[in-house]
Amino acid sequence: MQYVKSYYEIEMALRYYAHLPESIRIEKLSRSVCGELGQKMVDPRRWKEPPHERLANVLRNEEGLCDPHGIEAFLRRYGPLVGRTGLTASDFIEDWSKFTFYQEILRKAWEKDPESLKDVEAQLEILDGTKTKMESGRFVVETINLWTYLCFFFMRDFSAGKAKVCESPDCSTPYFIEQRRGQKYCSHVCAVRENVRRFRQTERKAKQQKSSSQKAGKER
Repeated sequence: MQYVKSYYEIEMALRYYAHLPESIRIEKLSRSVCGELGQKMVDPRRWKEPPHERLANVLRNEEGLCDPHGIEAFLRRYGPLVGRTGLTASDFIEDWSKFTFYQEILRKAWEKDPESLKDVEAQLEILDGTKTKMESGRFVVETINLWTYLCFFFMRDFSAGKAKVCESPDCSTPYFIEQRRGQKYCSHVCAVRENVRRFRQTERKAKQQKSSSQKAGKER
């Protein structure tokens, strides 16, 4: 049966407008990453990985907080996550703890935690820092809030069943977007490592069985 689009269905585009840091520094005393935004705008077309995937995989330090160098790299690529408060409009201060807090919500939602999924869905309703307009018959939502933006795209991937967790127990960046159906590992490296692990386990089991058989034969 052919699908007929309803008159009341409207196409929507979500756009993210933000400035990238012109200067950035790690402040160990205040436990934050600070800086000043420049004139250069973010360009999602140049992103090799979506911001929600990158955020979920920022490594943590021994204190359980997102590594400040990982936060710095994230900010240079995507702009401030939530730290848009400073002395001037161009200043930003990204607190390590707050950054980790948002990452934890995203990670748990990725792992299908009901409460965290509610938190992410709530952000879609808040629409913080957004404005809307009609453009060529299409409903366009524009936002300067990166957290709002990445929550939208995470929920799109999650609802499509594409937000996956790598099945390799040794993977340090396990959150990924499925590129092909049935994909179990985030990368070729993880897939090869697990294949080698399974081969060695099978080989070890076969040797143990052979050794047990030989021992049983001698006892006879």
